[in-house]
Amino acid sequence: MIRGDPYPYPVREADRKIRLLRQGCGRGLDCMVTTSIEAGDFAIISSHSSITHDVCIGKHASSIQMNWSFRADPKKLLIIGAGGLGSEYAWVAAEMNHAAHNDSSGGAVWKILGYIDADPQKRGQSIGGHFVHGTIEEACPKFADMDIGFAVAIGNNKARERMACEVEKFGWTAEILAHPSAIIAAGVEIGAGSYLAPGAVICPGARVGRHVIINTHVSVGHDSILEDFVQVCPGGRVSGSCRVETGGFIGSNASLAPNAVVGEQAVVGANSFVLTKVKPGTTVLGCPALAVGKVSR
Repeated sequence: MIRGDPYPYPVREADRKIRLLRQGCGRGLDCMVTTSIEAGDFAIISSHSSITHDVCIGKHASSIQMNWSFRADPKKLLIIGAGGLGSEYAWVAAEMNHAAHNDSSGGAVWKILGYIDADPQKRGQSIGGHFVHGTIEEACPKFADMDIGFAVAIGNNKARERMACEVEKFGWTAEILAHPSAIIAAGVEIGAGSYLAPGAVICPGARVGRHVIINTHVSVGHDSILEDFVQVCPGGRVSGSCRVETGGFIGSNASLAPNAVVGEQAVVGANSFVLTKVKPGTTVLGCPALAVGKVSR
């Protein structure tokens, strides 16, 4: 979990003591996480002198212990999933590095080690200049005894959940990727492994769970809750005081009216408008959104 800050720009030399909270996670596990604090961290920083260690949102919440340390070297990052979404994750990580480099520190946030992907046809390829190391089982020995951060770039919510749980077994740390243009209000909570694309806006009081995908130009209104493994596609609009339960999917340009609830594993189709509530495991479509089917479990 991180807390947002009202100043979404790179940290200056005088602000080196600002803390960036990168929270690792594991379902039902107690984790010890080392956090780096560098000039050049941005958008996902907090200038608060003390940070509340609130944990993940939704039914998969876990106990987290925090251990702070200062480090000058960038964190090693592996991206799980070498498809189109993976290339976007790599792009955002590179943009974070670029913003940090433009700061007076000239540092970097991430050392991007490449991809892991279950497709054997991608093994050994270079995608966007980043090497595909093969499957998680093949890649793990290569990075034994390393402090590895990871982000799961898999669009299917259930598949992303399964892979995140599998990778956590190796002791790697789920990392938050947030594009420098993302606007995050003070006090916002964002869970480990989540992704904020360019132009995302997270309003005051909002809470975002673990491994959530918030895509380009998405807005999340005040006091809304996105539970673990939720995805909001490009242009999605989550109004104030909404709740999207674990694994909920909001399609491109879909909108939720204030106080709307989207149930666990429910799907809101593209360009749809939800007035009140979507039942768990239901697919809705239209304006207003009406049930058109059940989600396959």
